[in-house]
Amino acid sequence: MARVSGKAIFGIGRTLLYHSPLMGKTILFLFPILKGLQKRPLLLTCLGFIVGLFLSSPKVILLFLLTALAIALLCRISLGLLMIWLLGLLGGALVNPPTNPSPLLPNTPVSLQGTLARMEKHPSGFRCLLTQVATTPEKTLPEKAQNLKLIIKGHPPHIKEGMRLSFQAPLRAFTSFQNPGNFDYKKHMTRKGVGAWAVIRADQLKTAPATGLQKLRTFRFDLCHRLRQTIFKRAPSPEAAALVNALVLGDRSHITFSTKERFAQTGTAHLLAISGLHLGIVTTLFFVLFSRLLSLWRRPLLKGRVQPLAAVATLFPLCGYALLSGMAPSTQRALVAMVLFLFTLTLNEEVDLPTTLGLAALLILSAQPKAIHALSFQLSFAAVMAIFAGLHQLRLLKNGVLSRLNKPLQKLLFFLIPPTCAWLGTAPLIWHNFGYIAPSGLLANLVVVPLASLLLIPSALLATFTAALPGPFSDILFFVAGYTAQGVLFLIGLFHRIPAGSFLLPTPRPLTTTLVMVALFSLLLSSTGFRKGPALVSLIALLSLAGVGSQALQSRFFNKKLSITILDVGQGSAAVIAFPNGRRWLVDGGFAWPNGYDTGRLAVAPYLQSQGILRLDAVILTHPESDHMGGLIHIINRFKVQTFIHTSYAGKGVLWDQLMDAVTRSGCREILLDDAFPYWKIQGATITCLNPGSCPYPVSGRTNNNSIVLHIAYGNHSFLLTGDILKEAENCLIQNHRKKLSADLLFVPHHGSKSSSTPAFLQHVAPSFAAISVGKRRQYNLPSRKVVHRYTQTGCQLFRTDRHGAITFSTDGNRLTASSFLQP
Repeated sequence: MARVSGKAIFGIGRTLLYHSPLMGKTILFLFPILKGLQKRPLLLTCLGFIVGLFLSSPKVILLFLLTALAIALLCRISLGLLMIWLLGLLGGALVNPPTNPSPLLPNTPVSLQGTLARMEKHPSGFRCLLTQVATTPEKTLPEKAQNLKLIIKGHPPHIKEGMRLSFQAPLRAFTSFQNPGNFDYKKHMTRKGVGAWAVIRADQLKTAPATGLQKLRTFRFDLCHRLRQTIFKRAPSPEAAALVNALVLGDRSHITFSTKERFAQTGTAHLLAISGLHLGIVTTLFFVLFSRLLSLWRRPLLKGRVQPLAAVATLFPLCGYALLSGMAPSTQRALVAMVLFLFTLTLNEEVDLPTTLGLAALLILSAQPKAIHALSFQLSFAAVMAIFAGLHQLRLLKNGVLSRLNKPLQKLLFFLIPPTCAWLGTAPLIWHNFGYIAPSGLLANLVVVPLASLLLIPSALLATFTAALPGPFSDILFFVAGYTAQGVLFLIGLFHRIPAGSFLLPTPRPLTTTLVMVALFSLLLSSTGFRKGPALVSLIALLSLAGVGSQALQSRFFNKKLSITILDVGQGSAAVIAFPNGRRWLVDGGFAWPNGYDTGRLAVAPYLQSQGILRLDAVILTHPESDHMGGLIHIINRFKVQTFIHTSYAGKGVLWDQLMDAVTRSGCREILLDDAFPYWKIQGATITCLNPGSCPYPVSGRTNNNSIVLHIAYGNHSFLLTGDILKEAENCLIQNHRKKLSADLLFVPHHGSKSSSTPAFLQHVAPSFAAISVGKRRQYNLPSRKVVHRYTQTGCQLFRTDRHGAITFSTDGNRLTASSFLQP
């Protein structure tokens, strides 16, 4: 057998060495797009540049160089094209070198000065972005992140964009929830060039008028303020005015959170951000207008200069609209692409869309290398690539199957293909970043996007541009724009109510997303329609996905361990209990403001989806306080919850009412729990409720003392989850359940407060491990240093979510292990 294997290996090697044309044909068979790249060296350069941006290690770059050389030799790509690709690769690596670690920010107030570049009004004050920030002491902010996010509490008068602000405040580092699957907010802000944030009161702020070019920013701010007042005055409703304001001025601060959620869950959120769609409408509208006007002029018509002159004239309203909207990063990238497109028209050349797209990406990434990580950049180019590929395939079929169809049906297909392909091209990225896919988004885009493109955005823009002119023309346009916006909102609400309009899915890993993109685009980018090579690549990718999925199912439903993961939710509490063979419980959900900041949405849900948890067998609310119940509202609204467990002690306020409404709408079963409730037996684990009981508690601590306390035993090990009980409840537990208190893991009561964790209680529990859920800023002086010392004196190993991130304790019944997301 060894000789046969050796011969086979030698034969394969000889075939690869002496018959490389066969390998070249095989590669071109699998990836026919490689043949098209030989005709587009600029696109090849762009691809190399993008690969270079992701690489930072010289060893990895060398590996890619050798791989490129091998492919070039096997596919008989010319040495010149290979050098172009390699130069792009090296260029990307040089433009985007590895970043240095951020310096530690001082805890004391720092003197700061900066230019107010952008601000959004909120009920409690303003959210601002400061650029050109100067600090004392110097070099306080991280390198390449010299911008500052500023939160102003209150409403200072006469504050405008472009002004120079000065104040004293301590700088705060951006933080992220340290859980598996969570969004890295700190890295996101660093990529945007924002190094820290600060909070001040309005009376602490000193302002200075804008100088130099910043006066243009102030002029734009004043103009937008007047236009905003006009929009809200003439719109039929505040919701319609907010939508028109977002489409024209790029200001989304007036759109309610629920409206943003409806746009996101119907796959139409791209309408709210001024990007390629909006600038494309402006370009088309004014290019057609100027072309018609110039056609009436005989001289340019005879000399064939109508198209170049119309393209040049279109640049002015296009740039004006981009400046008026605030020049957000997505607007900047779309503007570069539109300017390049118009430039090609001035040359009277036929536009090659892939080359233009590659040049736009190359220019954008050269100026802003971090844009490669921006979701808006990825979505824009994925959508355009998918639309181009779909139209290309449609043209290839036009002489075949489509030739048998009548012209109206052919036109209908050309109308349906772009939004369908855009939805397909962006769906994997939406899934990867947000954890859901919205089938209703395909239908919603087919209806809403044409309505917005053909009526809402043009009428809103024309109304804005003609607002200062006398006569009823502007009033009519505002009327059309306002009621069209009202119609768009109605349709979005209608699509949002479609059953199964959006599916919550497990968040995929980068490998899974890559395989999906390869399977999709290998078919879309096939050079001559459906071919066996790309179909084979797609089949291999799908089989790989099946392998990844089977592995996930194996680890979820055939695992014999019981584990408890205490999540990092800041100053709050949330824990996930994973029973053997797949059952999952959630205990508390962290903090939330009503219709605002929500750790259930930002921390708990991403963790659940990253672990493939879409269905919860039980959700337990230990006690009705905002730092425990707030995040459960989002969880119950978005996830399938079988049972909701809480005590008979009802909560108060808006959050409690919203939580009970969510429970009622979900239809899940409710259980009121106390120490008289029978124990559960789940896959060998015994769960017993020890509190609340019959002990009377003082009024001041009644809610905390009536927290649910769970004792979970599995094999030779046990866990004690205590909620926010105080010393009174601890004494009651010692009196009534003395023999059941012993546990290997203790979830520290009340976030390590000095009002809990009495020596007598610790003596009866005698834990080997203890875990505290606490925020990084030590709000309310938690955990107490005396309590921390008390735990260390007992000899148990203490974990804290502010230092360790998510903490997982796992046992097979014999051995107990502890692991954390971070190494302190």
